[in-house]
Amino acid sequence: MKKAYLLILAVIIIVLASASLVLISSHNNSTQNAQSNQINVSLVNKTVGERQSNFLIQAINSNSVTGLIYTEYPVAYLSGTAKTINIGDTVGYSCDGTLAKLVSINNQTAVFELNTTKSFGGCPI
Repeated sequence: MKKAYLLILAVIIIVLASASLVLISSHNNSTQNAQSNQINVSLVNKTVGERQSNFLIQAINSNSVTGLIYTEYPVAYLSGTAKTINIGDTVGYSCDGTLAKLVSINNQTAVFELNTTKSFGGCPI
């Protein structure tokens, strides 16, 4: 009977030790993933008829841009919805690395700041 208890105790110790190693390994991987999710910032110029992320530009005004926004998540739609964005507004999705902020308007050119990330998870469905 005593041998059975010792055997059970040994199994419990092995299981706990294995679980500790998995937790440590998981923590190290998440730390590496967080460090590799670097954000790259670039400026992109767009004109009427061009698309930035999920936003099709139809008109560029002095301080805003009008167009059609296409919903892609959680369900994609073929038709867009009218939307006006002002300087400082964003379009796109951060989960797929296409988030862009309208930072300025020069003549008939909309300037977007594109923040791209190396995403490992993607967007939710």
